[in-house]
Amino acid sequence: MRRRIFEIRVTALMIVLSAGHGLVQTQPRLKSLRPLAIVITPPSRPVPIFTGDDRLHAIYEIDLSNYDRSALKIDRLNLVAKPIEGCNPTSLSYDGGDLSAIFRVVSAGTSKPQQPLLNSSTSATLFLRQDFSELRCAPPRVANSIVVESADHSVAPQLINAPDTTLQRSEPIVISAPIRGDNWWSGNGPSNFSDHRRALVVIDGVARIAQRYAEDWVVLDQQGQSFGGDKARNQSYHCYGKPVFAVADGTIIEVKDGITENIPSPEWDPPIPPAVPIDLETVAGNHIVQDLGNGSYALYAHLIPGSTKLKPGDRVVRGARIGKVGNSGNSTEPHLHFQVMDGPSPLGSNGLPFAIDHFIRYSYSFKYQSKDHPIALTIGSRKGIREQSVMNDDLGSY
Repeated sequence: MRRRIFEIRVTALMIVLSAGHGLVQTQPRLKSLRPLAIVITPPSRPVPIFTGDDRLHAIYEIDLSNYDRSALKIDRLNLVAKPIEGCNPTSLSYDGGDLSAIFRVVSAGTSKPQQPLLNSSTSATLFLRQDFSELRCAPPRVANSIVVESADHSVAPQLINAPDTTLQRSEPIVISAPIRGDNWWSGNGPSNFSDHRRALVVIDGVARIAQRYAEDWVVLDQQGQSFGGDKARNQSYHCYGKPVFAVADGTIIEVKDGITENIPSPEWDPPIPPAVPIDLETVAGNHIVQDLGNGSYALYAHLIPGSTKLKPGDRVVRGARIGKVGNSGNSTEPHLHFQVMDGPSPLGSNGLPFAIDHFIRYSYSFKYQSKDHPIALTIGSRKGIREQSVMNDDLGSY
């Protein structure tokens, strides 16, 4: 698997429950003299269904809170789609390693799988993604349940049902691409395991994932690398200085400029500290927020300082040059971070799915010298795509 580019890794103050893979095994509700006190909270709003890689996807979270006096072990998560006439029923289950991969205790880190163990008075989140091959078979609702037991085995496993998750297919937000040219690779794009996916941030008492559908775009060469020459120079990176384009007509509502760029350190552990302390003001680096209308906003982040002349209140048209790709803010190498969100705050909003009006998707493969170090990129077929999301690890032309 290729290394990931930068990104915001933050801890959250709430948890979520999600769907999984495999057939659900029938299990009756188990009775106990002491019912286990766990609260399962699905999303409060309908989950949007969006199209990417020629399939339908729903990305959401379920929160778990342990009100019991003992630690609880989550054995299995069951997801059962409401039946639709003419479609095969969809039933999914997470257990074992699959469950650990989507489980995160609120106070824990984001990178490694965690044992699905919930201590008393603790919360956790389950991160889910469901895929559907046909629009007509995307269910309106999904029934959620978990099998849970006390960690010390003093209380037998119990099957606990939760409120349904509502799924909703609506007209996508269709925009043009903010980049132009060939061999753009989307690291940290929509998936269930990217750094963006886990970036749950609490601001003003509300937990949100502004980067749920975000993209990190870089340009790859024939070696599968995003740079050539001295990797400690921003100018060595193929995307550095590339123009950034407005994705739609709209009004500029926020411009941040003057943040010093970082020294690239994509493969160093730990990376070189950023040029400025990272906080809510600097996390997106030099950036632009654009009002797209209808309650949606676009963020163009990590730009070169001085590369935009825009100011709040300016009107831009689709395709206008608005900045250049850089390496400022919470970034370890030059790239364009882009997201659409339901508010103007880069982190204090919820991400919204969006579709690119047209682009070309490549099939491709890497040849590796060692793990995470490609030495050759082979490009296969190319396919024209209309009005779909760019998914994680997509490679293409725009």
